[in-house]
Amino acid sequence: MWQRSLALAWVALASGGLTEAGKPPPPPPTSQAIRFNSTFSDNAVLQAEPSKAAVFGTAGEPIGANGTQKVSVLLSSSSADVLDIVGSTTVSPSGNWISHFPPQAAGGEWTVTASCTSGCKNTTAAVLHGLTFGDVWYCAGQSNMWLPMHFTYSRNYTVANISAGAYDNIRLMAGDSQHGATWPWKTARQAIANSNASAGQYQLFDFSAACWYWAETLTTEMKAKGQKPPQIGLISTAIGGSMIEEWLTNDTISECQNLSIASHNQMLYDSNVRPYLSMSVKGWLWYQGENDMHGVKGSSLDHTGYACAQVALVKLFREKWSAIPGTTAPDAPFGIVAIPPSGTEGGPNLGAMTVAQTGSYGYLPNAIMENTFIAETYDLNDPWGDKTCYGYGCCNQWEGPMPNIVPCLAAKCDKYPVSNASACQKLRCPAPFNSTRCETSTLQHKLPPMACDEYCKVLHGTPVFMCVAPLILLFAPCMTIPLITAITAITAITAAAAAPPPRPGVRLLAPEDC
Repeated sequence: MWQRSLALAWVALASGGLTEAGKPPPPPPTSQAIRFNSTFSDNAVLQAEPSKAAVFGTAGEPIGANGTQKVSVLLSSSSADVLDIVGSTTVSPSGNWISHFPPQAAGGEWTVTASCTSGCKNTTAAVLHGLTFGDVWYCAGQSNMWLPMHFTYSRNYTVANISAGAYDNIRLMAGDSQHGATWPWKTARQAIANSNASAGQYQLFDFSAACWYWAETLTTEMKAKGQKPPQIGLISTAIGGSMIEEWLTNDTISECQNLSIASHNQMLYDSNVRPYLSMSVKGWLWYQGENDMHGVKGSSLDHTGYACAQVALVKLFREKWSAIPGTTAPDAPFGIVAIPPSGTEGGPNLGAMTVAQTGSYGYLPNAIMENTFIAETYDLNDPWGDKTCYGYGCCNQWEGPMPNIVPCLAAKCDKYPVSNASACQKLRCPAPFNSTRCETSTLQHKLPPMACDEYCKVLHGTPVFMCVAPLILLFAPCMTIPLITAITAITAITAAAAAPPPRPGVRLLAPEDC
């Protein structure tokens, strides 16, 4: 009997009917179907007119040689009055496809369907839902651009305004680029959904502050002028500590003298720029330079240093993104943020760097950097110097809804004469003060997350430890003004708890605080 059973088992195995355990064999692996590149997802923003928008991906496993697949891409509107649009699609020998659509007006809700019509083993279509057309901005740089919303005073007001529908025109993707957290596209409302709202924690808070507030401020100002803001798509790829050489190609770097030559040059161009080059964009926002402060600032006229590299970066981005005619404009706008005085990381000659960031002209736009703009930051310096609660061991001391930093610094202040009262300058509110720990503490006392922001802003705007400030308090001890400040802070917190008003204003912590 056992011989017959064994024979039947071998027959079953040979015919593929059973496994050794007497179970049906697993199904054969499914062939890879057509798919979109990871830079696209539901809710993506495609560049609006006058540019041709592009979507791209891979065609899936071919029946024969790669590149023989035929791909069709269909753009469908949610409006019944709009006819479907067939994209102009090509497939490369490697099996990658790209499709371009005729220029479309901003707005709308669209679906994009990509199908392999011939030459693919798996003909399952790929579909993206909820897309819209608008202005796509690519944000890059180092920690200045990366610094997340979590470290800003206005973040909770931003959440309140998003909930009220003020920024329904803004969408974002790529997320916390510093830690490799790549998100799919999200609407502003989705970026504050499915989060721990009771503790003031939202995925939005991991996104680039400078990038987000660009779109928020633009939206607010356009509405104030009675203009309808466009749909705005934000892509954040900034990496802290990066140098401009990492965002350039090696060929471009070779055109400039006195730049850093290292194995990691071009690394971020390959990983953070190249994946987006086929995507049509409105323009770029660039905030970088601290890690190049120790290098040669140079001059664009003799092709040296950072000045040459900055001009080369603008030229490189424009050339690569506009390689296909009719997509990104060859002179698309390029915005640069100047390095603030507190952002030199000890490097010399900030003035020379400021000039270098403008291609040696001292202003933007200019003859070699047309259609560019610059945000000057000379008024955003850190006014508290290097004497902070860190240096005096007063950080992370918590007592109730507010940190116990004031009395801690006051005790230190009493030990120093007025002539050497650097410790008695305005109190900085550093991280982790403006963080989850503080917000959780305030909520335990039935205060909103805004309470931390209000308290910190009061401390920034009030002479906390100015032992020689108001004449009436000239001979008062150091504790006098902190007491007044504490009363003012409590008043501000109470007001914030009662009726926190939405505010369009923005105030960032210094980059050093992260």
